[in-house]
Amino acid sequence: MRSQAAALAIAAGIALLCVVLTSAAAALALSRPDIEHLNANTRSQLQADYSPDGRGVRFQPLQPAIVRAAQDDSRHLDAAPGAAPRSVAIVRQPTPPGTATAIATAASAPTAQTTGTPRAASATAGAATSVAGTATAATTPGAKGTPTAGPPPTQPAARTGTPQTTKPTDTPTGVPAKPTDTPIAKPTNTPTTPPTQTPIVVVPTPTPTPTPVPSGPVNTGFHACSGNAADTGGDGNGYETNPANACADGGGGAIDAGGLIPLSSCVTNADRHRFFNYGFSVPSGGSTINGVTVRIDASSPTIAINAVICVELSWNGGSSWTAAKTTPVLAASEATYLLGGATDTWGRSWGHSDFDDGKLVVRISDTSLGGAKNFNLDWVAVNVTYTP
Repeated sequence: MRSQAAALAIAAGIALLCVVLTSAAAALALSRPDIEHLNANTRSQLQADYSPDGRGVRFQPLQPAIVRAAQDDSRHLDAAPGAAPRSVAIVRQPTPPGTATAIATAASAPTAQTTGTPRAASATAGAATSVAGTATAATTPGAKGTPTAGPPPTQPAARTGTPQTTKPTDTPTGVPAKPTDTPIAKPTNTPTTPPTQTPIVVVPTPTPTPTPVPSGPVNTGFHACSGNAADTGGDGNGYETNPANACADGGGGAIDAGGLIPLSSCVTNADRHRFFNYGFSVPSGGSTINGVTVRIDASSPTIAINAVICVELSWNGGSSWTAAKTTPVLAASEATYLLGGATDTWGRSWGHSDFDDGKLVVRISDTSLGGAKNFNLDWVAVNVTYTP
């Protein structure tokens, strides 16, 4: 048991001693003055623009000489597989302000050799150019030996807008030409405006509402005349004073004055007057005339014996007449008298056109038994009753 503990203690001591020795060796190695440093600004100066190219952008194709040089380099590398790449020495070149270029020149010998300590600064051919900043290879002060110089550095050709063309030779360059990537224009997506949906407005067509047709008789209401004329008989002048007043309700009456006219007949030996053009428009299409009503607003203010008014109707402009209808004896003050009625056709069958202007005529005759007389006629109106 004691022997195991002692063995573990010895092993732990040995491990600790190894750690201490390793740390001391590393510190001693790092403190040596001939350690080399590579001071280089490796920050990239390239900037990429990923914004969409404008319409119609075209890129110039690679020149055939560049393509052939790349193909020749590829063939040389394939012909010598496993060949060690040549080393090139990195030297410091004066750089104009604003230009960041490290120029690498190939050494005449495959490997740069030093006298004394073999710590030469070298770089493979793949690190020949540093794009961002100037790469500087230097030996810290105190380095032992002097590096064997290679051939003098070749000043690079000035950059212009036209790519430099190098004619390939049979000597392997060791640095394959990198093919140039030809940028491909990214297609620009042109937004397409979706078509505007025009709402379709459906306007309902109004359905005409049929006019209800009355099932029973209807009447036109009382119509007034617009024309008048004195007729023969009596003293031959009918209503000699303001006869047009009888074509309006109110506003004074038409006057038939003077003379003793004995009552013998409504159609003989009496003062007569015609009234016409009542403006009727009785519907056609089978209308049945049920009756005709004549309204008389009249009076006889002076002394007269049994003064009355007789009324006749014509349907053909005065060529033919119905039988006369007589009012009661007129009062001294104005009163309304209705002759005929809604079911009275005055002894004949009427058509709807019999009431048109130029056909319907109302004739008024004034009679009395004797004595001086005056007739005052305020309104003569007609109402037609019919079944549609």
